[in-house]
Amino acid sequence: MNKNNELDIQVELTEGDIEIIKRYVNKIQFPDVYVELGTAQGGSALVAREATNKDVEIYSIDILDRLHSKARNRTDIKFIVSPSVEVAKIWDGFKKIKVLFIDANHDKAKEDFLVWEKHLTKDAIVIFHDYAVHSPQVVMDCDELFNNNPNYEILFVPDSSINRTGITSIYQVQKLGTKILE
Repeated sequence: MNKNNELDIQVELTEGDIEIIKRYVNKIQFPDVYVELGTAQGGSALVAREATNKDVEIYSIDILDRLHSKARNRTDIKFIVSPSVEVAKIWDGFKKIKVLFIDANHDKAKEDFLVWEKHLTKDAIVIFHDYAVHSPQVVMDCDELFNNNPNYEILFVPDSSINRTGITSIYQVQKLGTKILE
């Protein structure tokens, strides 16, 4: 866990994780949006909000309402308390997602990805937190989804034998199209 001094909130991300989120979200341009699945206390949504243009909408979805007061009081982040698969069903015709951060139920990362994939822009970034030994299902899901998948480019695969104390446990892919990063 990392104590982010600017946010004064416990964030379950390493400094490397925070930098990865910032790197991708600061490239988002309106009308595209950032969506994260798995809110916890809301720290990663606050990180994303700090790093994006103010006109870009930030959505954080979780089945539980465990928000820290610093997150709960924000009106510039849309916190949705509902199962992510249910929200995905009603997202049709809504906003296109440029960055999707999956960090909800670690036993259902593949399911989360599959229901949200149709809402991604053609060059979206998808990042999966906890590609690590403590979350073996995330590792299996990412490997199954993206190894030899011609529709996605794998940008970074963390060493899955390292726990959160490593630089990052964020697995990163980009849907084929024009790249965000060069």
